Amino acid sequence: MNVIEKSGLFKVICDENFFGLNELELSYYLYQQTEEDFSEYLQFVRKHFMEMYSAVLQGLFMAYSKNPKWDIWDEVTKTFSRMELRDYKAVHQYIGMPVIEIMRYKEKILTGFSFYQGNRMSVEHGICAVFESCNLLLISDNHFSEILRYWDYHDSFNILKLG
Repeated sequence: MNVIEKSGLFKVICDENFFGLNELELSYYLYQQTEEDFSEYLQFVRKHFMEMYSAVLQGLFMAYSKNPKWDIWDEVTKTFSRMELRDYKAVHQYIGMPVIEIMRYKEKILTGFSFYQGNRMSVEHGICAVFESCNLLLISDNHFSEILRYWDYHDSFNILKLG
């Protein structure tokens, strides 16, 4: 079966307190078989974006709380400095804007929130959070397609489980 990559922009409902807007336009990538249509999954993300995004923030904050030795990049000084987080909402200012990716993994359709552009955290390959529906399964520092290709490896280094 051939995988077709579709990409574009779509709008999600968001929290004005985080983003200054009620709606954001995000990039997406759909990796689907020729007979598949993942548009309903985009609509699911559109509707549940803030719930999913909050789960990423909470997951990263939980991991940080277990090992508070993360650094952030300061664009002004061109140096790294130690990150200090008081609550999960503070993570928002460091991770950048997600790109949404949707792909089949075995019998499941999984969604990735990939944070690369604008990510100031000291994670070389960015951060990718993987969901099944609204259930956050994994956070890793690799690309969505690589995480799914080598699931067992990435699951063993799942940021949510380390500490």
